[in-house]
Amino acid sequence: MAKLHKRFEWREVEIRGMIAEGRKRDAITAVVELLKAGTASPAIQAIAAELLKPEKRGRGRPNSSPEHWYDIAMAVRERESDGLSEEAAIGEVADRYGYSDKHVTNCLKHYEAGEFPD
Repeated sequence: MAKLHKRFEWREVEIRGMIAEGRKRDAITAVVELLKAGTASPAIQAIAAELLKPEKRGRGRPNSSPEHWYDIAMAVRERESDGLSEEAAIGEVADRYGYSDKHVTNCLKHYEAGEFPD
């Protein structure tokens, strides 16, 4: 059997396991107890630093649904049920709402994906 590293810390493995399982609060509690007792090894202190570090934010503005997508998609489907082709319905609805054909097509994609307005 292979020898363990001299600085092997079983509590580190336990705490990292908690983090991996999604039990971050339990991991924080365990780290705080070790820090309060003054028995935290450098590995435990490193975990504490990782837990204190804020999560990295995404770059740019988050994606959002096109404006008024549900109403626009319903208007297109209504025009299609009246007998227009999808392309003609998209063009007509785009003119009525003052948006581009691409915007109306994106609205239909959100509708087809099964998203619902908030």
